[in-house]
Amino acid sequence: MFKQNIGLFVVALLLCFSNIAKADDQGVTDSLSFTLEQTISYAKQHSRELTVADLASQIARRKTQEYTAQGLPQINGQISQDYNYEIATFGVDEHGNPIQFGRKYSGNSTIRLSQMIFDGSFFVGLRASKSYQQLAVKQAEQSEITVKENVSKAYFLVLVNEESFQAIKRNYDRLEELLKETAKMYEKGFAEKMDVDRIKVQLNNAEVELNQNRQETEISRMMLKFQMGMNLDQPLRLITRLEDQTYENVLEEVVHSSVSNRIEYSILESQEHLKLLEQHQNSYKYLPTLSLIGTYGYNNFGDDFASLTTFNTSYFASGAIGLQLNVPIFDGMLKHRTHQRLKLEQTQLGLQKANLRDQIQIEMKQSQNTLVTSVRTVSIQKDNMDLAAEVYKHAVAKYQRGLGSNLEVIDADNAFKTAQNNYYRAIYSALVAKIELQKAMGSL
Repeated sequence: MFKQNIGLFVVALLLCFSNIAKADDQGVTDSLSFTLEQTISYAKQHSRELTVADLASQIARRKTQEYTAQGLPQINGQISQDYNYEIATFGVDEHGNPIQFGRKYSGNSTIRLSQMIFDGSFFVGLRASKSYQQLAVKQAEQSEITVKENVSKAYFLVLVNEESFQAIKRNYDRLEELLKETAKMYEKGFAEKMDVDRIKVQLNNAEVELNQNRQETEISRMMLKFQMGMNLDQPLRLITRLEDQTYENVLEEVVHSSVSNRIEYSILESQEHLKLLEQHQNSYKYLPTLSLIGTYGYNNFGDDFASLTTFNTSYFASGAIGLQLNVPIFDGMLKHRTHQRLKLEQTQLGLQKANLRDQIQIEMKQSQNTLVTSVRTVSIQKDNMDLAAEVYKHAVAKYQRGLGSNLEVIDADNAFKTAQNNYYRAIYSALVAKIELQKAMGSL
């Protein structure tokens, strides 16, 4: 008996490992269970949109490093070699012979070092490049808020579709049971063939609605995975419940909200600051620039190419060190025209910021009103759905006792389904309104 149990245990282990290997071969993965917060966290790590935004931030940092490199020592080497097939003549001597300066072969090898000592526009530009990097970070934050908004809406849409599917499934099961009872009543002579056919029509309609909702739920789930940056074939289960959602805290936050909390407003402020730095940079271009210059190299010449290989006799060193001062005198009014353009752009940004400030206040008020109305609508639609369920229940009871008609049951069923659809639409509208209010306040 003991040996038989050991043998069964070994067989069970082999079957288990066989199933695991088969699942691995087919690429089957376990279902992931996510709350709303976990879904958003996953999206922050895997969303392609956020990856693009992060790359933009890295590019801005690289541009800052590129600009900084311009202020560091610059070293360049140059090598040239010429064949003077016709040596220039600069007159004749007292005997009438041409006077020529140069040799058939000549060249030079030079290394040049330059170091900027003073350039006012460069230092202002350095500050601007760092501000530009901070702007890129804010734009990445804006993309993150957009992803969070899209993921939240997609998450709630899946939840609402799943709840709606279960309600439709219960309606279908209820009609299926009613059809069986009506068919029995028809066989016993207590119902007409028309009664059976009417319920069959209702049941067929419910089946169509069930299939449509199943497809909508699947599509909404795929859209959620897409927003998260998840593999579309990866099984996903949502564990946040609709009934756990509250709205009061969001409405209370409206009192303490500020326009400055909005990332769009902060981005405009950064752009305004950048434009001011650009104006300062343009003003500094009126000032001279000073650089340290150092050169060292060799000149070579000879009457034939072979002489260039004789380093001791054909190559002569040269070097110099000094300062180079560049003084701007006239640039065709370029800096002046640039200054005028920058002033106009600065004024434009100021108007955009004022316009955005008013727009945000309107959005907050509108979103607040929409949320209050939506929450009230959810309560009303919930009452309507409960009342419709009671009406349907009484209509079926009356019909089963022979006191009501089949049409009353069908009308009650239609009213109940309509109330259910209105209720779930109201829930989703309220959840969307909550998200949009949080976004309007800058707290999303």
